[in-house]
Amino acid sequence: MFKEFSLNKEDGIQLITNILRKMKSIHDDDKGYYFYGGTKDNDIECAENLLILEDNETRLRKTFKNHRNWSNMRKSQKPVGNHLRFLFSKINETKTHKGICVKFGNYTCKKYYIPDCIKLDICIA
Repeated sequence: MFKEFSLNKEDGIQLITNILRKMKSIHDDDKGYYFYGGTKDNDIECAENLLILEDNETRLRKTFKNHRNWSNMRKSQKPVGNHLRFLFSKINETKTHKGICVKFGNYTCKKYYIPDCIKLDICIA
């Protein structure tokens, strides 16, 4: 029998905040902080961000207890975006974290806003 997923929401928010403060390709606008999923130049899927996730894997497993799909998310085509969307959905207690489709010329991608409960005080370069 599988154990039920559990989460201390405050610990989860703190862990996600610490992870996001280290990540590259986090942007802001008048609605808040966000990242793009799948753009050519502003992609969250870079080696530095993947390394940040790998460095925090043990903390993620301890905070988001009894989630059994970590290895599949890590092996996916977009591991950083998948992890972030999963973490946001668990913090917000929703099934998925929705993105907004945006178009750059002939190229379309999704823009994912970071939940308001995660307070990022970072300088965007």
